[in-house]
Amino acid sequence: MVDLGRIRPVNLVVARGFGGQFLVEVSTDGTSFSTVATGSGQAYAVRPDGGPRARYVRLRSPVGLDESLSSEVSVW
Repeated sequence: MVDLGRIRPVNLVVARGFGGQFLVEVSTDGTSFSTVATGSGQAYAVRPDGGPRARYVRLRSPVGLDESLSSEVSVW
């Protein structure tokens, strides 16, 4: 999970090093998350529709894969 420090627009999320499918989720409070995109593969970039506003961005596997294998997550 990435803490952006305050609520701000999420315009681009880049993930590298994941294996299999993952969900891109955002939250303003760190408790309740909404899925804004899905991806798969070793490298993936997504521009969430509407530039959702969030403080927290997380990527997780919908099938229980080990996310600790990811090597990079960047949020703009």
